[in-house]
This record gives sequence, structure tokens and C-alpha cells, in this order.
Amino acid sequence: MSLHKRLETDVLIIGTGLAAISVALHLPPGTDTLLVTKGTRFETNSVRAQGGIASAYAEVDHRGHFEDTCQAAKGRINLSAVDYVTRSGAEAMEFLLRQGVPFDQSEGEFLLGREGAHRLPRIYHSGGDETGKRIMETLMPRVPFPILEQTCITELIQVNGQIVGAVGYSLGEPIEIVARATILATGGVGGLFAASTNDPSIQG
Repeated sequence: MSLHKRLETDVLIIGTGLAAISVALHLPPGTDTLLVTKGTRFETNSVRAQGGIASAYAEVDHRGHFEDTCQAAKGRINLSAVDYVTRSGAEAMEFLLRQGVPFDQSEGEFLLGREGAHRLPRIYHSGGDETGKRIMETLMPRVPFPILEQTCITELIQVNGQIVGAVGYSLGEPIEIVARATILATGGVGGLFAASTNDPSIQG
């Protein structure tokens, strides 16, 4: 490939959904960081997410959430993964609240929903069924790093077994991005199916 543009950065984050933005917001502000996305920064599954967030944030601990999840899974689980996810729920909620995400409340109390196999109401919503949209609209402006839109990454650069960046096309022109650390936050595989509620830009 004849590359027309070459960029260098400490951290390259591929994607602009909630996972990518969360990573960016946890990096030191002075870190040289670049985010890239195939479409615009808001063309993500995270923006489309309508369901709320299940968290034991208002509970004494995560055990109830852990047990409900195990019960619903009928044994088809990785116990350590379930423990980690349910234990981390309170920390995740604290992070989102610190960032100013406006979760639905009434008279100072969270409006918690109860869904699926949860024995207690522990579903946090924002704007009703606009949870993903509200979260992303709150977090995106807080990202202190540049975002390169309309940039499709096609291949990672590997040297001596180490990933040192990526190549692709930005606005149709070849681009090479050299990075000390490359983070993949490119969404799920839903876009591989003919019928999908994923954002059209998701390719899996």
C-alpha cells in the first residue's frame, strides 16, 4: 500500500462507542491519544442502546446480582466472569454519575426498573429508553483527545510480534497510524447478520 498520510501517537483507540470513550476518559489528560471511527463519532451501537444498566449500586453488595445472574444462566456461565461483572457494576455506576450522566430520578431517588431474572429492581435508565444515547451525549464532549472520523482501519501493523499501530483509509485516502499502544473497541459481530438492529457501520 502506498501510504499518503502517516500519524504517530502514544495510544490509538479504534472505535468511539462506550468502551472506547471509557478507556479515553481513564487515560491521563496529557497522553498523546487518537480515536478513529469508520463513520461519525455517534454512529455506534452504544448510542442505539435502549435498555438500562443492571447494577447492584444501591445494594449492600453484589451477591444478589451475582446469584440472579447464575440462576438465569442455568449453569452455562464462567463464574469468575460473572463475579467480576456484577462486582464492578457499582464502580461503573459511580464513574457514570461522576461524569454527569442524568439517570432517571423522582424526588431524589433513582427510578429503578426490574427485568428478566432480577429478584430486585436494579435497572438504571436515562431518558427512559434513551439510556445509550444519553450516556454517549454526556461522555463524548468530555473526551480531551482528537477523534478521526470517516476512517476505516483495515489492518494492524505488527513488528516482531508486537502491534505498533494500524493502517486503513481516512476519507478515502490511505493512512498509517503508528502507536505505542493500540486498543480495539470496534463493537460486536451483529453487523455480520443480514437482519440486525446494530448500527449500519458495525461490521464485526
